[in-house]
Parts: sequence; C-alpha cells; structure tokens
Amino acid sequence: MADTGAIIVWWSTENVELLELCDVIFAFDTEGRPKGFLPDKRFTEDGLAELTGMAA
Repeated sequence: MADTGAIIVWWSTENVELLELCDVIFAFDTEGRPKGFLPDKRFTEDGLAELTGMAA
C-alpha cells in the first residue's frame, strides 16, 4: 500500500522495528506529547531515544 502512495500509521514501542519499517517517524514523549519527527536519513536508535526523552 505504501508503494501506491498510501499513508500507513504504525505504532510500536520497539525502536528497532520502527527503524526498519518506517520512512518517517513521528515521535511522542513519555507523556504522549508530540516531540518531532525523524526522516529516514536520520534514523538511529540514539536519535529516536533522544527525541522521545528515553535517552540514557
């Protein structure tokens, strides 16, 4: 479906899954507030953790 231009919403708590499947990631913090997005060329586990406030 994505190949035809459809938008697909995928929710997951597994960062590796998101990094493998998504073209763009919209991230939310632990309180459910939107924090930003990562285009695919910036995907890293550390970048996603930092954006969501889950960085160690």
